[in-house]
Amino acid sequence: MQLETSSSNQRIRNNSWWVYRFAITIAAVAYLFQAVTAGQYLSGNVVFLRMHQQTPIAADAALVAGIVAAILLRWPGRATVRPLVLIIATFLLAQAQAFAGSLRLMSWHVPLGVGVAVFAVVIALHACRQAAPENLTRPRAGNTKRE
Repeated sequence: MQLETSSSNQRIRNNSWWVYRFAITIAAVAYLFQAVTAGQYLSGNVVFLRMHQQTPIAADAALVAGIVAAILLRWPGRATVRPLVLIIATFLLAQAQAFAGSLRLMSWHVPLGVGVAVFAVVIALHACRQAAPENLTRPRAGNTKRE
């Protein structure tokens, strides 16, 4: 029975890790595209305003999928809490940035946008370079080996 549970946890961890990687990568690409659309809009091409307003929908959807994957990584998958904390921080920072944009507070919106994009890219690079999910596991209570 223990072997079955361990195998199930490993499968959940592997699948969740790939979903997490995909989600944060999609979000990072979307936030970089946000910078492009903002630059195009600010240079006078008003067509890009609509794209700039709609791109965060895809990024937020990717982050929500990543949050679900990180929750599955943490509890059934027995991984560390770090991926969950990082993706929730990205989501909250993105929401603050969008709120500043909706209020037309460009002195807050632009720097927060740069921060969100950089933060998402760094997390995506870290997630894609991270070793196999086995290395993310935390030891179970009571199962410490002493040599």
